Amino acid sequence: MSGLRWLLGIVVLLVSAAIARAKDPPVPPSIRVVAAPPGVLAPTTTTLDREELVEPRKLELPELLDLTPGLNVRVGGRGEPRVDLRGFDQRSTLLLLDGVPVTDPWNGIVNVNLFPIEMLGGVQITRGPVSSLLGPNALAGAIELSTVRGVEGVGGSVGTQWRDSRTWDVRASASAGNEELTGVVGGRYLTSSGFPLAAGFDDRPASRRRWEDGGLRSNSDREQWSAFGSGRYEWSERGGARLVVLGSDAEFGIPPTTTAFLPPFRRTDAQRLLVVQGGVDHAFDWGTLEGAVFYDRYESRESTFDGPDFSHVLLSTRVDSDEVGGVARLRSDVSEEVHLGGSAQVRHARADVSDSGNGDLGAPDVTLVSVGLEGEYRPWSWLTFVVGLSGDVQTGSERGTEGDPNPLGAVSADLGAYGAISALVGRRTRFPTLRELFDPLQGNADLGAERSLTYQVAYRYDRGAYFGEVALYRSDVDGLIEQEGSSAGTRFVNLRDARLQGVETALGARPFEWVDTAINYTYLDARARNERTGDLTPIQHRPEHRLNGVLNLYFPYELRLRLEGLYGSGQIDRFGGTVKTDSFGLFNAQLAWTAWSAVTLYAGADNLLDDDYEERLGSPQPGRWVYLGFRASLREEWFS
Repeated sequence: MSGLRWLLGIVVLLVSAAIARAKDPPVPPSIRVVAAPPGVLAPTTTTLDREELVEPRKLELPELLDLTPGLNVRVGGRGEPRVDLRGFDQRSTLLLLDGVPVTDPWNGIVNVNLFPIEMLGGVQITRGPVSSLLGPNALAGAIELSTVRGVEGVGGSVGTQWRDSRTWDVRASASAGNEELTGVVGGRYLTSSGFPLAAGFDDRPASRRRWEDGGLRSNSDREQWSAFGSGRYEWSERGGARLVVLGSDAEFGIPPTTTAFLPPFRRTDAQRLLVVQGGVDHAFDWGTLEGAVFYDRYESRESTFDGPDFSHVLLSTRVDSDEVGGVARLRSDVSEEVHLGGSAQVRHARADVSDSGNGDLGAPDVTLVSVGLEGEYRPWSWLTFVVGLSGDVQTGSERGTEGDPNPLGAVSADLGAYGAISALVGRRTRFPTLRELFDPLQGNADLGAERSLTYQVAYRYDRGAYFGEVALYRSDVDGLIEQEGSSAGTRFVNLRDARLQGVETALGARPFEWVDTAINYTYLDARARNERTGDLTPIQHRPEHRLNGVLNLYFPYELRLRLEGLYGSGQIDRFGGTVKTDSFGLFNAQLAWTAWSAVTLYAGADNLLDDDYEERLGSPQPGRWVYLGFRASLREEWFS
């Protein structure tokens, strides 16, 4: 992208926000229809509202998700973030936008960076069994994104952030509407020369410094833009229609490993996401009905080079995948004690794959059908039972048809002043992605689906200024899909015996108006049986221990200090191996000042102690990364 395009984009965003009010658009009410009440899953659900998304001033959504229990964000082999939940790969976590699934059919993993924080009104992370009405591929849980909703009148905001190494981030949104029709438009542009390595990198032995001489991380530059719009028409107090459009385009380098003699030298030339959704919802005397149709397109371009100077391309690959489908859900209030829900979804996905050396490599496709039923029975106000059943089927690509019935059972008791306790057991299925089946190098057309049976007991205590929660879980997995290495490379295989179990704890307090704090600790035991040795061995890139903490201090004159700490224990680099990445700890700090309730100035540093660390072998992560910026919500009266 040229400098003129960058400058023009900033001007457009600033003009669009110049009519704004002093508040960000509020979080929309959820229209997702499920039979299970929120209280049943609450002990293992983390909810981030609009303020909690915007106030930390993070560049990307994964940086916010990384602070929640049971979740681990790492850098994948393609240079994009991987959001692993409870030891499962991101492919086993259902990603939803306004209740509609979003995925890349080829790789099964959407780059979460392509969803700009500016477009989001809220995020809900559910760990463990989710509603039977949401569909398949939710072995680990679900991450549900909600788009921000417009307000009556006009409103909006604009902000920018600068980081060292010539990193700029500009984002803005504007909304307008009346009682019947509301809409939001916005966008985001990011450009970065790369991220700095920690000072301690220079102390590494030569065997861990290959292809890198310190300073700015080699091939770590990024450029990304996103534009979005959403609108809602309320035809009555009971219902309405909505439309959501998101387009994102990213280009970024994939830093070479610093431990291998002959690594692949790669760049992502383009990664494009287009999401279009249209839906309706209406409340009747007997219940609520909603439906949506959607189209998602995911394009990826990648180049492989012959050396670390990235001057000569050896091979270029292209993957164009898309998915089209529809989702319908209903909830019927049979009585005050009994509620029933039903759902149906149909999704058809395909991918065109080619490279510069071989031309077309295929165009596989699959169709997924899911039907779900769920019932809630509340004999007393403090006790709730939930039962559910979904039937999930995948067919296509000359593989025949594979399907499963997946039951769910849960009970929840509200103990009043003594908290709430719940117990769940659920079975879930994840079907293999097109890449896992048909990738020319790593694919395995004989792969079967992953199947998981999860048991969970959770407790939550919440008394206003104090809260605490603990969850114990175990997932017995049959057919866990992992990459297994050999002298000839890696290949996707089904691991017939896998066990993922652990404990999640969280504590929080706001004993005074000027301080609030939250801390969470996760223990994870993720093991699978090695088909060659017969032993249960740790699964790669799953830290056994994770500890996160956030401390906010509020001072006079609207000053706020935010401190974050994160610890991750050492991890196995490859399944079946013994090589481990080191444990690491991060400490982030940020100071913010808000003036006139409309403009916030802030400055901070991530990895303040400038520690040298990596999340997988040979992939050093940023050292101290200093930043400053502002966010403004302009008042309408300034222009009247």
